[in-house]
Amino acid sequence: AGRASALGTMPGYHDLHWEGLDFPEKRFTALMSEDSATLAEQVHSNQEFFDHLGRKFPAELEAEEAKTLAVLG
Repeated sequence: AGRASALGTMPGYHDLHWEGLDFPEKRFTALMSEDSATLAEQVHSNQEFFDHLGRKFPAELEAEEAKTLAVLG
């Protein structure tokens, strides 16, 4: 199942098979949480890095960056 997010579909704790693993739901939730401001900052940082390199990458990657930023608001 999962839930939609700026990064795509994210699984929930109960979507995964945990048998034999000691991984509490609280820890999973903390690791999978998203901070929109931090994600947007990372996308902008990536853009600056690629601008410095001459931004020679596929248009599809630029489209994904734009899509992510649009979802983040």
